[in-house]
Amino acid sequence: MSSVLLRIVPFALFVAVISVAAQRMHSNDFWPYYWAATQSLTEPHRIYTQIPIDAFGHRVPPFVYPPTAILFFLPFAAFQPGMAAWLLFILSVGLAAIVSFRILPRTLPPLGATKTLTSVVVISTFANYPFYATLIHGQINVIAAFLLIAFFVLHRRSRIFWSAACLALAIALKLFPAVFLIPLALRRRFLDVGFVVLLLTVMVAATIGGWGRRLWSDWLANVVDSGGFGRLLPALAPDLLAYNISINGTLVRMWEPSTTTAALAAVLGALMLALSIRDRRRHLPLRPSEVASVGLVMFCAAPISWVHHLAMVIPLIAVAILEVGTLGFWAIPYAMLCFKWDWPWGSVMLGSIAPPTLGAIALWIWSVRLQRSLS
Repeated sequence: MSSVLLRIVPFALFVAVISVAAQRMHSNDFWPYYWAATQSLTEPHRIYTQIPIDAFGHRVPPFVYPPTAILFFLPFAAFQPGMAAWLLFILSVGLAAIVSFRILPRTLPPLGATKTLTSVVVISTFANYPFYATLIHGQINVIAAFLLIAFFVLHRRSRIFWSAACLALAIALKLFPAVFLIPLALRRRFLDVGFVVLLLTVMVAATIGGWGRRLWSDWLANVVDSGGFGRLLPALAPDLLAYNISINGTLVRMWEPSTTTAALAAVLGALMLALSIRDRRRHLPLRPSEVASVGLVMFCAAPISWVHHLAMVIPLIAVAILEVGTLGFWAIPYAMLCFKWDWPWGSVMLGSIAPPTLGAIALWIWSVRLQRSLS
């Protein structure tokens, strides 16, 4: 009976989250992807130079992702806006189900977790607020999470090309997963890195061949140059600064954007990354705890991190939990990532630090300690 419940309860909660999200979906974050894909077929020069105000009946924020991301969204341009948004919703749900009910409990063993802990991890991986927020906003975090989990699983199985393909796709979509190239390079896994670079080069060449070099120069000038540490992306409403829960966002709320806060955020991110890569033995595959550490650095050290970005990181943490087979006190910061918290936070010192930020930093400490204990 207990084993049946351990299977039914995670699935029931998963369905409940999806049902509520489907009723409240507005897909506001999906429209920039869709707009960029449709513009790439007619006027690609407008993608990074003109901020769309209203398009196909929706208010559209600026598209800030690299041109390679447009390649993924081109098929969506074949559908009407509403249908395209639902297709992304269905794709995200399907990939989340594969990660939760196929990859985590069946593909990753042998790991140290009991059946009960495995069920709890399966429940929490996507039955949480960041996953819900990803679905209702029309974001692509679940797709990135699937690609990173697939990268790790294939990497552990020495499927070098296919693991590299998954990581290259994740980088092409979200850019910041490129941080995983650093531990691979330090392990002297140059074939893995080489395949990732080769595949990214092919995708970049495809964008240049299809839309010209100007698209990349526009992105570098209008997005990258304006979106660094301590600054806001173009046309990003100032009141949204309160929702940036990265280290950079926290420091900016404390002391306002400045050269000092920019430098401090960059230094803290670099320090976290250096401490996350403890095992540099040549040619060995990455460990689950190391993947979790680097994933948390990716979230904490990015110039801008929204709460829905945690849907990309929580599955990586789940893999590390299953490896060690226990969580103990660290279940508290893990829960801080999974629940909804009221925003905005204040602008005075500790009032500027959101609970998910504290939870992410605490779990980063846990994952670094875990690496030390397992090495």
